[in-house]
Amino acid sequence: GLRVIRNNGANGNSTFAHRGTGTLLLNAQDAGYIQLKTNNTTALTVNSSQNVGIGIATPDTNLHVWNGSAGSVSAFSNSVMTLENSTHCYLQMLVPNNSLEAILFGDVDDNNVGSLTYDHSAKDLTLIVETTEVLQLDADTTAGNTRLLIYDVDNATLERVSVGAADSGGAGYKLLRIPN
Repeated sequence: GLRVIRNNGANGNSTFAHRGTGTLLLNAQDAGYIQLKTNNTTALTVNSSQNVGIGIATPDTNLHVWNGSAGSVSAFSNSVMTLENSTHCYLQMLVPNNSLEAILFGDVDDNNVGSLTYDHSAKDLTLIVETTEVLQLDADTTAGNTRLLIYDVDNATLERVSVGAADSGGAGYKLLRIPN
């Protein structure tokens, strides 16, 4: 069953305790919202469109994480997730330093047809288009520069452009020309 527990004192904890294996259901039967507030500030909202807002009472998308107003702008209509801040805004992913992080692009035919991947072990950033690696940036720690590797998909060849130091093929810098 459901228990509402209030501990003694003005600053005591209050608890909703649900026992058993059934679902604890919070139900706004009509078009009302469900909100959780702390310090009289909205912490979490579920609106009647099933949009979830963290830090915002009126979420624009399925998930809207709000840390400050970006101004009088609404999320793009096809967006599923919105991250909003009044200054800089970052999407952070954290993994161990021997792992991969990626943004995957998929469709009905292939759930990862494209990607932008960072490999912490190799220290490189790779762009995949139509399941083919087309661009790679990596730290060339032996030469103290960064390499840009561009793949020629038609000829299955790899060209190298060195940035910040002379290429090993000779003095100066190499210029890569990509024909039409």
